[in-house]
Amino acid sequence: SYYLCIFALSKGKGKERVARARALFNETIQRYRGGDISCEPSADLFNALAQVISHSEIPCRENEVLTLLEEMEAYGCTPTLESFNILIHTCSRSEEKNNMRNALQIAASAYSALDAAGLTADSVTYVSMIRAILNLMNDSEGKVQALTALFRKCCEGGFLNQHMINVLAQDTSEDDFQSITGISGGLDALQIDRLPYEWRQNSTQRKN
Repeated sequence: SYYLCIFALSKGKGKERVARARALFNETIQRYRGGDISCEPSADLFNALAQVISHSEIPCRENEVLTLLEEMEAYGCTPTLESFNILIHTCSRSEEKNNMRNALQIAASAYSALDAAGLTADSVTYVSMIRAILNLMNDSEGKVQALTALFRKCCEGGFLNQHMINVLAQDTSEDDFQSITGISGGLDALQIDRLPYEWRQNSTQRKN
């Protein structure tokens, strides 16, 4: 199917894969418009193309993925949690200095939109938002405050995992890490099984 072909391209590394995925996607849409019901667009189809774009090196990837989500709704497809997670993750990878503020705003808006969409952030969402704040926010004090609020929200939902702890430990100073997480005591204290079960009862170990 077109979906499987596009999904396979999201796992590849070739420079041409974005163009190939878009061509397949456009062909699917054209066939559907021509009356081929078997090519009816789905959230999975849009998500597959979004993944290809997200893992590419094209500039302003987050704008491309955001546009794709808007097109998804135009075709009557409801964005899923995966859709929002892909968008936030894409924003977290933004490297253009003149676009970082825009990427952070898109990520924050996507995260804030989850409740209205009837969706609940999961471990993947929180790791992506943490990366977005770490990579895109320049204000050191504001960064610590934002990470602290996000970490607490994550723990309240039971979505903390080892990958999240590792990301924070690697990308913040020891003092900031303790301020954000309340965790101290050396390397042993950074192991997920040493922390309250309630903080991680709903977590997944998937990395992003």
